[in-house]
Amino acid sequence: MPYRRLPAWADRSFLIELKPLSDQAALYIDCPNSDPHKREICSSDGIGSGVNILNQPATVEVNKAAIKIKKHEIIMIENGLDENDPEDGGVISATYHAVVDGLVLYPETLCAMNWVDHQRLLTCKLRVFITEPKTFLRMGNEIISASSLEEFVANAKGQSFKVECSCCHQRLLSSSEMKLTLLSVPSDEWLETFTSLEYFCRGCCSHSQPSSICKSDAVLSDDSFVDWKPNPERVILSFSHIFVNEESVVKNSVIHDDSQDNLRCSKCTRELGRIVKQYPNLYQLHNAMTSLRIGDNEDYLPSKFGSIERYLTWMLLSHCESQTSLKLVVRTYNKRPYLLVWLLESYVILIAGALKKIENGVDTTMLDKCEFPCTPVLKVLYKVFDSETALSDPRANGEDASIGIIHAPLECCLQIIEVLLSSSEVLPPNCRTVGQFYVGFLKLNDDNN
Repeated sequence: MPYRRLPAWADRSFLIELKPLSDQAALYIDCPNSDPHKREICSSDGIGSGVNILNQPATVEVNKAAIKIKKHEIIMIENGLDENDPEDGGVISATYHAVVDGLVLYPETLCAMNWVDHQRLLTCKLRVFITEPKTFLRMGNEIISASSLEEFVANAKGQSFKVECSCCHQRLLSSSEMKLTLLSVPSDEWLETFTSLEYFCRGCCSHSQPSSICKSDAVLSDDSFVDWKPNPERVILSFSHIFVNEESVVKNSVIHDDSQDNLRCSKCTRELGRIVKQYPNLYQLHNAMTSLRIGDNEDYLPSKFGSIERYLTWMLLSHCESQTSLKLVVRTYNKRPYLLVWLLESYVILIAGALKKIENGVDTTMLDKCEFPCTPVLKVLYKVFDSETALSDPRANGEDASIGIIHAPLECCLQIIEVLLSSSEVLPPNCRTVGQFYVGFLKLNDDNN
């Protein structure tokens, strides 16, 4: 499932980073024509309510650039000599423009101007309009609140549904070939936790039924909890998994790795999921590796989360909340660690892009192309493990008990790494690392918004 990326950092790129707990936002602007040896930064009253930041290289006196910051726009004007008329001192001017959508800048509060890299990356701070902070639980609930899982399953009543491999589209199961019903459970760990909950309710809470009818060891019970488990005619759906009985799966469509209890597609050999730990006849298929389609409607994951990036964001937030840890290790079903994620900021707003060139003044047809919306993101620090650090780093090999763990198919682990690495390219080069960690982010809003 494709996702839309923010533009990578390039010439005349800009970035506005806004933290809810801070009164000021940080503004970064790339100035490609600046001279690192002779440079002057000063502020003065600009046009209207704007403030100019003057950048004066030393090559020619008239060769200078001005960055104008207004309430909803950023303008860079670069002046240079006309190569066709150098004797008369002809001057050409290039204007670059960007409109900030959904955010109000207060240029009169501009302060802390500095060159980050002593070359071309200009930074400053200014006050902007800010929204209220959000917790991890609230952000996770907002992602899945667009359409409930129960509503999705309710729409499946009376319609046929099928599950395919998301890579090669090989059919794994189909309700048209077998009489199947689709049900939902409230959490991904339901099959692992409901036995304890059932025993607690029946055996420890004075249930109306005699507790003697239930075995004290609920895990070893064969006939208890049958209403909650998948069977040859019932498929269970959670936010991240599809639980199916092995008899419901199309014959020879899934390969079972006996040594690791992993499940692979027989056609493309990609990991699809694994066998449920306590029930060897139940398959746990990961929604990121499969495609669940009801009738002619959209697949489950795009219709529920909008994009794969939002699903990955929700997965990190939900595990962070359930395991009460800000640091999570993402590893495969074979327990091979690939990534350490540290949820640094709960809620950050970014506006990123590159200033667009406008010929002969402001072209009204270019204004729409110069608009850059606010993007709420989850800012994280991350570290990708190689074969050496996967064994030596205590956060990767399980020696650090404060680290939460996420198990996912190999392809899903690689997707998280790809999304985070591409997000780091949006940031200025000097802002991409903190010690041994990379800085990245995951978008919280839908790409279609």
